[in-house]
Amino acid sequence: MSVIDKVKPDFSNKGFLRALFAAIIFMLISGALLVTGFLAWHYPQLAAGEKIKPITLSGKDFYIAIGKGDHEGDKLRLLELDEAKSAVISSKRARFNASRYPVVEYKITGRTPGATVVLYWRTVTHNHKTLFAKLHWNGDYLSAYNMGNEPEWKGAITELGISVSGDLRDQPITIEQITFSPLTVKSLLLLVWTEWNAFEGWSQKSINAIKGMPKNALISPVVAAAAWCGLAMVLYSLWLFFYRTPKVRFELEMEDARRGLGHDEADTGARAHGGAKVEQCRSNCRGRNPDLQAPNPRHSGADQNPHSPTREKPQYTRLSITRQIWDFKAIVIMFMMAWFALDGKWQVNLWRQLADTKYLFAGKSHHEQHLAAEDAVLYKYANMIKEAVPKKISRMFIVDDKYKSYQRLKMMYYLLPLNIYNFESVLHWSMLQDGDLILILQPKQDVKYDAINQQLRFENWADFPVSPLLMKECCWLFSFKRNAKKDVNKL
Repeated sequence: MSVIDKVKPDFSNKGFLRALFAAIIFMLISGALLVTGFLAWHYPQLAAGEKIKPITLSGKDFYIAIGKGDHEGDKLRLLELDEAKSAVISSKRARFNASRYPVVEYKITGRTPGATVVLYWRTVTHNHKTLFAKLHWNGDYLSAYNMGNEPEWKGAITELGISVSGDLRDQPITIEQITFSPLTVKSLLLLVWTEWNAFEGWSQKSINAIKGMPKNALISPVVAAAAWCGLAMVLYSLWLFFYRTPKVRFELEMEDARRGLGHDEADTGARAHGGAKVEQCRSNCRGRNPDLQAPNPRHSGADQNPHSPTREKPQYTRLSITRQIWDFKAIVIMFMMAWFALDGKWQVNLWRQLADTKYLFAGKSHHEQHLAAEDAVLYKYANMIKEAVPKKISRMFIVDDKYKSYQRLKMMYYLLPLNIYNFESVLHWSMLQDGDLILILQPKQDVKYDAINQQLRFENWADFPVSPLLMKECCWLFSFKRNAKKDVNKL
């Protein structure tokens, strides 16, 4: 088998295994180079962090200020929240310079997506202001949060603790340890791993896209996967061009040399054997018929071997050889490895979302599912408004600062089948008819209701004679009275 036949793409099982092995090797080399480069990029911070000793707080260093729980050895268990669905866990010792510890490592087990865990602190410069940082949920594993993203994480810490809100889902939360660490190799890699595996719950944008990382993450997993795959392909191409191609070219030259030597020996033997036959033919022909002439060996082709290949040496170039030895199966495998790694990360998040959805909505009625959703507050207010609306109503106007705000549009949906008009915050007298309803979401200081004169007043705008139907902190509902006495000068 010639060298060209050996280096041609092999589509058998062995060929696939060779391509798979090459892809794995170059992907491992690419990953090692990228991790090394990433650590080298943060080398100044890593070198400074080696001189700082981390501060580790166990569960016994905390006490429950609001809520119910107990200590279990070095761990703290939070069993119940208060009536407001919240709990406050304070630290007994918290005296350090925040800017020296840009990473907080924590291990909090038993946490579910329904519980929001927040780290709160106070500093000397903000002693009367409580600052917060929401910690990512990554299961029961050791996780990390980049406090460098918090601009107020600086100065001397005077108070430190953890706030829990939401729903424990009948499962206690256990605080095992919280470590305030400088930037080290371990904390940096743990930080990236936590950001890539942090649970991304359902939102109103989940149907269109998935972020795959929290806000202000160190590096995007999509960018990392593209760099991982791209660098492996570049390394594989360089190996083919500078190592494999010259090697195959040398083997081809050696094969051509051996082939040329074999051709010379075969031609010499053919000439000797063909010349003897010609002389014998001449003598026989002259004896039988002197008019017959023996064929000229130059034209008869008796001294030529019809099966001998041409002696002209083929011209091999790097481009032609590279086209022969280039195995695209390895390239495709590299791309699919990066694709599957990225898709696996998204699939894990989808499994978590599925478990969360199953807990919240499985086996419940349509009304109960709305009460379990994130916008349950809007759903409750919409039902409250529907109960306050008279049976005979023509139209309802929604007034809000933002024309296409989420709350405004969602409220329109929940108020169906009422006839809803969604305008900007400007209402005109000509728009309204007697009996129309005016719904004001989140009333501001520029909107006031005069209970004595029963007028809805907008600052620097107009007054509307109304009758109140619902007065809550989140919304006001009025019925417009067109036939009532109005101030023409203001309208």
